[in-house]
Amino acid sequence: MKTLDFLKKNYSKNLSLATTADYLGVNSFHLSHVIPRELGIGFNELLNRIRINKAKELMAGGASVKEASYLVGFSDQAYFTRVFKRMESALPRDFVDMIAKKYK
Repeated sequence: MKTLDFLKKNYSKNLSLATTADYLGVNSFHLSHVIPRELGIGFNELLNRIRINKAKELMAGGASVKEASYLVGFSDQAYFTRVFKRMESALPRDFVDMIAKKYK
């Protein structure tokens, strides 16, 4: 899916449904229906999943929670923490601690 490829390459930018649709040359209304039909989740959920997965990779590689949150495109660390907890059922700090224990 072209949308997924675009988001995976540009997740750290300030993206919206409208800017993504413009880049892809489609109507944002159309894109807002295609993504859930094809992937079962909405645009924001998809973008946040991509960002959280990348943040986990960065933190596993030694990045701090703050650093990872900003590198993946979250401008607010508190919002990043809320999204991370909702998706991973754990706080980012707990994830970092788990990784540290695993490789100790």
